[in-house]
Amino acid sequence: MPGDMNRSNAEQLTSWRILEQAREERRRVARHKVNIPARIDVGGAILDCRVVDISKLGAKLRVEAAHLLPDSFLLLLTPSGHPARRCRIRWRSDAEVGVEFLPEHALEHQRTKPERLAQAALDCFALLAMMMSQGTLTPSAPRPAPSPARADSPDRR
Repeated sequence: MPGDMNRSNAEQLTSWRILEQAREERRRVARHKVNIPARIDVGGAILDCRVVDISKLGAKLRVEAAHLLPDSFLLLLTPSGHPARRCRIRWRSDAEVGVEFLPEHALEHQRTKPERLAQAALDCFALLAMMMSQGTLTPSAPRPAPSPARADSPDRR
């Protein structure tokens, strides 16, 4: 900006902070800082990425060669690839992209309930296995089953 040449660094920094704060307040939905490994399916190739913030409407992804990504792709949020979100890039820099989540595909709603339940179970097991391999979850010994109450027991109700 031409007027910035005459302003001190402190004034410029203050202006920048005010602009950044206003930009954050314009967001429709709060974003949550995270650090989640994910993958991008560009239709034939899978690329590793990292989700650095996320909301119900979109996310910021850190990815190498962000400028080579297509304008839309499928974001795989778990090792099994489910859930996955169809995304459209809203902005990009050398190493990051901001994406908007697109509405769910009609095909997802056509899956049967048993298929959705089976996929959810697989996702849970994959998450548990990943947590155990990272040491964030350790298996515990199974608890013994409670003994059945006897018919002549005073505790039986």
